Amino acid sequence: MGSDLWQGVLTFARVEILLVILAAVPVGLIFGILPGLGGLVALAVLLPLVYGMEPVVGLAFLLSCHAVVSTGGSVTSILLGIPGSVSNSATIIDGYALAKRGRAGYALGAALASSSIGGLIGGVVLIFLLPMVRPVVMSFGSPETFFLALLGLSYLALLGGGSPLKGLAAGSLGLFLGTFGYHSISGVPRFWMEIDYLLDGVRLI
Repeated sequence: MGSDLWQGVLTFARVEILLVILAAVPVGLIFGILPGLGGLVALAVLLPLVYGMEPVVGLAFLLSCHAVVSTGGSVTSILLGIPGSVSNSATIIDGYALAKRGRAGYALGAALASSSIGGLIGGVVLIFLLPMVRPVVMSFGSPETFFLALLGLSYLALLGGGSPLKGLAAGSLGLFLGTFGYHSISGVPRFWMEIDYLLDGVRLI
C-alpha cells in the first residue's frame, strides 16, 4: 500500500497535473453555481475536452471539476435559496436564513470551510480504508443493497421528528422516484414511459 500511495503522490505532483487542477476548479465551481446542472452534467459537457489529453491529466481535470460542484452549489443555496445541486438542498435551511439576516458572508465562509475540511478528512480516511473495505463492497449483491435501503428508510422513520410515519412516507417517496431512469449497474431503463426526460431519472424535486 505504501508504494502505491507514494506512486500516486508522485503522479499527481507533476506540474502539468497541478496546472490542470487549478484550471478545472473554477470551471467546476461555475457548474455548481448554476442551478440544475450538477456534477454529472459537468462531466458530460467536459468529457470531449479530455480526449486529446493523457489519461492521468484528463482524469485529474474531470475529478477536480466534479469535486467542487457541491461547493459551488452552496453559493446559490445561501444567497438565493436555490440549490445549485441536489447535495446542497439542506444548505438552504440554515444558509439562506443567515443570508436574509445579513450574515451571508458568514454562511459562505462556513460552507467553504466545511467543504474543504470534509474533503481533506474524507480523502485521507478513504486512502487508508479502501484496501480493507473494497473486498466487502465488491461482495455486495442485490439482497445486501436492498437491506441497506431498508436500514436507511428505518433511520428516516426514527428521525422524522414527532411523526415517524411522515418520515417513512417521505423516504418511500424518494425511493420510488429513484427507480426512474437507467439502472446504475445493469443499464436497463425503468419506468420511463416513453418519455426521454425520465431516462436520466428524477434528479431534482
